[in-house]
Amino acid sequence: MAIQALSTELDTCIIELLVADRQALTALCLVSRYYREISEPFLYRDITFGTSDDVGIKLLFLTLLQRKELAGHISTFTLVPSESRIQVPGHSNARDLSHEIWRDLGRIHQTIHDIGGPSMDPTFGLTWMNKITDAPPYYDGALATILCLATNVKQLRLQESRLGATIFSRDVLCFPWSSTHRTNPALPFSKLKDLWIAGSVHSYSGVSVPVLPQMETVHLQNCEIYSSGFLRASSDGAISSVHSLELVDVHMDPKYFENLVDSCLLRNMKRLVVRGNKYGGVDRLPVDYSFLQLGVKLRINMPHLKVFEWTRQAISIMRDHMQPFGSLRTWTKLTTLRLDYELFAGSTYHGIDVALENLASSQDLLPPNLEHLSITSIPRRDLDALCKRVVADAKAYPRALLFLTHLAATLKLKTFALDVDLEYYDLDDSTVDFLPVLASELSKVLMS
Repeated sequence: MAIQALSTELDTCIIELLVADRQALTALCLVSRYYREISEPFLYRDITFGTSDDVGIKLLFLTLLQRKELAGHISTFTLVPSESRIQVPGHSNARDLSHEIWRDLGRIHQTIHDIGGPSMDPTFGLTWMNKITDAPPYYDGALATILCLATNVKQLRLQESRLGATIFSRDVLCFPWSSTHRTNPALPFSKLKDLWIAGSVHSYSGVSVPVLPQMETVHLQNCEIYSSGFLRASSDGAISSVHSLELVDVHMDPKYFENLVDSCLLRNMKRLVVRGNKYGGVDRLPVDYSFLQLGVKLRINMPHLKVFEWTRQAISIMRDHMQPFGSLRTWTKLTTLRLDYELFAGSTYHGIDVALENLASSQDLLPPNLEHLSITSIPRRDLDALCKRVVADAKAYPRALLFLTHLAATLKLKTFALDVDLEYYDLDDSTVDFLPVLASELSKVLMS
């Protein structure tokens, strides 16, 4: 090995140690051309901005306009909520950047043309230009351009702090890109594997994202889902490579999700998490909605599912006819299950010991390879009622306690969790006295 090559390899190893110190990397780029060439790939590999950092985003946009090869180094791009604008040295006035953008309109037009090709709808191109020239604090057009130039990006996380702040960037993500007549054959988002989109916690917005052939994980949070097309295949009849889907604090009619499951788009799914679906209430979620039917469709169309969670589901108070998921026995590959108490036991209230008896025959209800089980959102009143009976006669364990210890032993669970809803109430004294007893009995089984 030549001494020059050895020197570069050693310098690269040293620079890798500075990845977390962006100020040091930036300073190193200014030392010499040699150090700039070996430092820039690390400086641009993982990009993170706050949602209020319009100056920083537009500075990166202007840099990439002049040196597009730098965009090829971006592997991870993250936009996280921030409350105040970040001051960039030498560019404290966002108006200065507006002048730079105005002077560079010709280069911006050419860049958009190169990205989209001559077949791009002129109206879409004009909208893109307008978004780029929006006054501060808006940066959506500049952000969309950065993401399209970063053709090697593998992980993309966009979180909003105000409604609609990245709506055009989402539109660009959904654009039907084609390599035909393009100057650069590398397609935008062609290497994207991990997509995370989160709306504002203050005001939810609608969402629709493409499921590209190479994508593996999708996370949607604080979003409104208006139809079953919120996830769209890149081509008709396609089965995606997505193996993990998380829907957290979304507003979604479960019937839309049923239709998505029927499409077989997510047939390779191994991990499905639906947590905090707020689509509920008397006038929204049907009081007789059948989670049992949804469960059947999940089993048929997601045969590889290993992790399944459906928790914190908002349910109408008029829910006496709601059907829970029922038996999951045939989900033979499932190893982790987290499910709301009412989706397990049904909504008719008879107390926790009777409700849990619906699970008493675990061989008929739960998957044979289950290792981790969590029953969530157990009503405090039900737990209190159970514990009062135990305290009254400690020698005669109620059916629920016997069942729980038997269940943990029979299934050979590694973890078993009961999550009690305590948001508005304190536990009764009897419950406080009994919970250590219950924990002790379960620990004996799990540790044996």
